[in-house]
Amino acid sequence: MIVYLDTSILVSILLEEPSSAPVIETLARRSDAALVVSDLAAAEVSSAVSLRVRRGEDTAAVASARLESFDRWRDDLSRSVEVLPDDIRSADQIVRMFDLGLRAPDATHAAVARRLGASLFTLDRQLARAAVALDITLMQPVSDIQENP
Repeated sequence: MIVYLDTSILVSILLEEPSSAPVIETLARRSDAALVVSDLAAAEVSSAVSLRVRRGEDTAAVASARLESFDRWRDDLSRSVEVLPDDIRSADQIVRMFDLGLRAPDATHAAVARRLGASLFTLDRQLARAAVALDITLMQPVSDIQENP
């Protein structure tokens, strides 16, 4: 089984959040799964950590240590996948499905997961609803972990 981890899952793993323990436990129960992280998701993690520095929530040193930890985790426990031009074209089509309400980054996560035939693991309820509409398997219902609008 291939599991695509979106940014919300990766940030939950990296930072101390209410969802962190349930996310980690869920992944531990699926130790047989091949975890994949896109270049986009990795860049969004870096952006989230950088935002914490700009808000004064972390020092640059703490943020750098967090990102080094993420890089090691990504290298050791997951497979990196590129976002391909076809993924961007697919994301454009998904964004044009107005009833799904996705922005380009989340549509790109959906497109990559669909291309890989991966189950999507997300805490984002909107992305989860869109994934169901797009026939993308969800690893676990979002409501089982966290209530995110």
